[in-house]
Amino acid sequence: MSSITVENLRKIWFASQERFDPRTWLLWVVINVIFTILMRTGEMIIVALLIQLTFTVRILSVKRVMALAMGLSIPTVILVLLNVFFFNLNLATVLVLTVKFWLIILLFSWFYAKVDPDDFLMVLESLKIPSVIAWQFSVAYRQIPFMFRKYRNLHDILVSRGVPLDCGVIRAARMLPSFLVPLLVQVQEDAEQLSEAMICRGWHPGIRGSRVFGLKFKKKDVVLMLVMVSYAITLIIVDFLLNIPA
Repeated sequence: MSSITVENLRKIWFASQERFDPRTWLLWVVINVIFTILMRTGEMIIVALLIQLTFTVRILSVKRVMALAMGLSIPTVILVLLNVFFFNLNLATVLVLTVKFWLIILLFSWFYAKVDPDDFLMVLESLKIPSVIAWQFSVAYRQIPFMFRKYRNLHDILVSRGVPLDCGVIRAARMLPSFLVPLLVQVQEDAEQLSEAMICRGWHPGIRGSRVFGLKFKKKDVVLMLVMVSYAITLIIVDFLLNIPA
């Protein structure tokens, strides 16, 4: 048994040496979010969206990206209508804001698929974030797939009991409280069970847990980070040049 354990640890160690540091991927998200906020040219935003879409498809597959697009179709339409009729923005500005919205969604979807919860916690700890806050973000990050699973299960249960969640948007919106209340109750129960389990295992908010393998920048991480910074600077310069009046 000890030899198997040692062999497993060796495999984990070699796997950790071959992968990129998760802080590199966090830098990619931060750079793109800053770029998304600063950019004013629609062409450059579309270029960034296509680049991020290429990365996301390589991680999530086309089918999951299409499911993400279908799920965000209604929020996108609501965002467009609010900007046009409530804020009185022109169509070009609304399209730029919509593309920015999609870029940010793709960024965080890609980051979630790329970085697992344990690595995310180590990233937060390496940034010297207080342990309590780091654990809160890590638990919320870990709960995302469970939330989607609970959403599907609760949706199927309510539909089987006659709640018209699949009978049009208007009727489904009227029945939304009957869906949200049990979902929030289940989330609260899960949070209580998680806190009790952590307390029983000796977790204390002021004490960081020990780890077998930590985070360490390697040469390829530094090279990739330089490429990311160069990419952002190039796009910002091109966007600035396109905004210079002729």
